[in-house]
Amino acid sequence: MGQRLAWLGTSPQNHPKNYNARKVEILPPQTPAPGDSSTLTLFYRNDDGGPVYGKDSYLLFDPPADGEYLVRLRDLSGSGGLRHTYRLTVRPARPDFRLYLDDGFMQQRDLRGAGARSPNVPQGGSVPLVVSALRIDGFRDEIRIEALDLPPGVGSEPGAIRRDEFQTTLIFTADASAPPAPPDHRLKIQGRARIGGVERIHAAVDPDSGLNLVTVVPPSTIRPRVEPEHRAGSPVRMTSLMRWASK
Repeated sequence: MGQRLAWLGTSPQNHPKNYNARKVEILPPQTPAPGDSSTLTLFYRNDDGGPVYGKDSYLLFDPPADGEYLVRLRDLSGSGGLRHTYRLTVRPARPDFRLYLDDGFMQQRDLRGAGARSPNVPQGGSVPLVVSALRIDGFRDEIRIEALDLPPGVGSEPGAIRRDEFQTTLIFTADASAPPAPPDHRLKIQGRARIGGVERIHAAVDPDSGLNLVTVVPPSTIRPRVEPEHRAGSPVRMTSLMRWASK
């Protein structure tokens, strides 16, 4: 998702060159250290919460036992006062997910054009569409993805965002005889997952545009060709030729 993620939801920390480091094994709470190994207490710490949270802290904490727990808030530079306002929410986790077309929820976009979220499928050809998942409150399981109500002559096999992953790609293919789709045919992508024994269904959205379309267009007049063919054991030399076919 364009960001670095650390173990256990903590914030990554940079270490200077030649800094002493330890190789550690994360064990359940109250587990005795094996052999002569020393133990290090891991205090959950979070600065930037990660995707969609920006610079707001976010911690998903599973208490190991009933008891009292302390949440401490402080400014990174150690300052404070009446002008330093912070809203803190402590609540039970509500695992869920949200779906986005392409890179719609990433904080660092790759500046691809909006066409990546409104596919134009050429007659007799195929185009890919990336669907991204925002996983909420520790949800990790598979999400099944499918396209609904496609134009006549256009098909797409269902896909899945696998466990602990964030993206999948659907391939839209149009028959050579597929009629041009109406210019207002909306793109509908839906995801399903079971969470706590209940099936959750969400539609993929595009926060940059409220209108995403799927269209059927004439075959491309530009066809790439790569030559020569690569043969096992021979070096790879490829030349890309673009051939223009006028009509």
